[in-house]
Amino acid sequence: MAPTLEPEHPKFGQVAGRAVAGVAAAVTVLALTPIIGPVGVAVATGALVPVFEQIAAYDQRAAENAGRAAELGAEFAGLTPEDLADWAKGSPQRLALLANVVEAAWRFTDEEKTVMLARLLADGVQDDARIDIDRLFVAAIRYSVR
Repeated sequence: MAPTLEPEHPKFGQVAGRAVAGVAAAVTVLALTPIIGPVGVAVATGALVPVFEQIAAYDQRAAENAGRAAELGAEFAGLTPEDLADWAKGSPQRLALLANVVEAAWRFTDEEKTVMLARLLADGVQDDARIDIDRLFVAAIRYSVR
């Protein structure tokens, strides 16, 4: 059996990033070949691999940030992550708030916005009557200028 890396392993993000960069390069080859020809693709994809690796690294940070927003939101509300998941299953509005917070946090890598999003999640957890307004605030942060 081939060795595997668990998500907790320190090299997991690097391996995943390289895999994403390789897939992105392959997709680029398929998309660009009819347009710029095989020689142009060879030059373009070689030049773009470092960019794809940077994108993959950014995506890794974004995923970590999204998870951090949910974990902080649970902590601010006095819940465990499991309790937060159970809370979210209670209604479509609850699930939508959690999903909106995670999606918005995915877009940012700055701590300040992550904490704001987590506080909004905790506010909705503590008072169902505030979920709709919290979702509006989350959207405002999500679509704010970086």
